Amino acid sequence: MISMGFDRYGLDKRQPIVGFIVLILTIVWAITLNQKAGSLPMALVAGLMIGYTLTRSRYGFAGGVKRIFYRGEGSLTIALLVMLATTALINFGIQWFAASNGAIPAWEITSAKQALIPGTQNVRIGNISVIIGAFLFGMGMIMAGGCASGTLSDFGEGEGHAWIAFPFFVLFAAPGQYFGYILDNTTIGKIGVNVWLPQYIGYWGALLLTIAILFVLYLITKYYENKKRQLELG
Repeated sequence: MISMGFDRYGLDKRQPIVGFIVLILTIVWAITLNQKAGSLPMALVAGLMIGYTLTRSRYGFAGGVKRIFYRGEGSLTIALLVMLATTALINFGIQWFAASNGAIPAWEITSAKQALIPGTQNVRIGNISVIIGAFLFGMGMIMAGGCASGTLSDFGEGEGHAWIAFPFFVLFAAPGQYFGYILDNTTIGKIGVNVWLPQYIGYWGALLLTIAILFVLYLITKYYENKKRQLELG
């Protein structure tokens, strides 16, 4: 019965065997990593699950931007907006809970005894480095056919474009970081804004503003999707 199912859907009968071997090797690798640090096996399992999900769902950040323009189909774009909204809710809960227990933003810490609000250490100035980096990454993402997650999943599937893009992605990450650091320390690099929304409009205000922006993007996506469909039918 299983064999007939594989034949019906054109699947390779060796896939379950390969999957079982990969599972055994993963368990062995996790046991080996556990001897070095207890957190490494969890990171391995999480990475394997995320990689499998990305591969099977064809989920990618580049696709959310690309598909809506090329095909006029916004399901992946909406999925990205839902993901961002969910992340905002989770982040809101974590930071609000930490702040209510006395934690403070990273830039206000003066003693090792003070608690840190998670995530505030990653708040950076929005300057020329961000603009240039976003432009270069966005351009490369479209040409390569995927962002970091999409390139990795395509690389694992043996896609030719990913085999070309991935090595260059890795090789130029360090130089890009270095030149960004150099640019940040120039006069023009110090021009910009450093904004953490809860500091200005509170946690609830930051959450509501984020959800409102995402909702507007959702409406734009649906409008563009319907407009594209009407043009194709007309």
